[in-house]
Amino acid sequence: MVNKKYKIQFTEKDRTFLQQFVSTGKRSAREFLRAMALLLSDKGKTDEEIHGILNVSTCTIQRTRQKYAPDGLEAALFELPRTGQPKKLTSSQEAQIIAIACSDAPEGRSHWTLELLREEAVKRDIVNEISTEPIRILLKRHDIKPWKKKMWCIPELTDTFIERMMDILEVYERPYNPQEPVICLDEKSMQLLAHVREPIPITPGAPERYDSEYKRRGTANIFVMVEPKAGIRHLIIKERKRYEEYAVCMDFLSTVYSDINKIIVIQDNFRTHSKNH
Repeated sequence: MVNKKYKIQFTEKDRTFLQQFVSTGKRSAREFLRAMALLLSDKGKTDEEIHGILNVSTCTIQRTRQKYAPDGLEAALFELPRTGQPKKLTSSQEAQIIAIACSDAPEGRSHWTLELLREEAVKRDIVNEISTEPIRILLKRHDIKPWKKKMWCIPELTDTFIERMMDILEVYERPYNPQEPVICLDEKSMQLLAHVREPIPITPGAPERYDSEYKRRGTANIFVMVEPKAGIRHLIIKERKRYEEYAVCMDFLSTVYSDINKIIVIQDNFRTHSKNH
């Protein structure tokens, strides 16, 4: 028999809560096992017996009881949010390093390496000092692989490109202001397809099935307007993406945001977005 560390005495209220906790609702595996460990401890089971029933380590069982004793059930069952390490790079710094990674490699080099990117970031005063690890994590998060040739790259980082990029990043980094919403607008042409034969619905043991043959039903253009900091998205679907359709989107935004001071729209350099039309 193994003596329990951190002996606890349950109140009837906590005991009832734990019984309901393990029998109702959706729980994570960790929360369920912690609750069961507490209930089994309350029934007089030793740590070795609980380990044999739940297949969790005795350290986990002891740690769960230890958290319950001073702080109660919430501390014992649930994990507190982890702060983690602070970001090594700001959004603006990340964007500049990504732009470098997507540009032509230095003369005599076939592609950018982590060390070359680190040196270039310091050389351009993007950062004062940095290791290669944050850069590796950044490239991985954005699925950027400079050593592969099958990718779209910015041919040259001109002063004009960098100036415009920094202007846009500055707008994105402004604190949220409901009276000056930042709207990102883009459009995409989509092909409309129809089934030649009706799909076969999903059944137990078999996924939904559909025939590879299809009919073309023309195309449509989707305008997407997103206010990222407010979590709002608007869609407008039109047959084409001429000046007239773009004007409809602008009119739509002015109607939706009719009671605010100014709408800030971020968009690409497509010809229909020109102020001359």
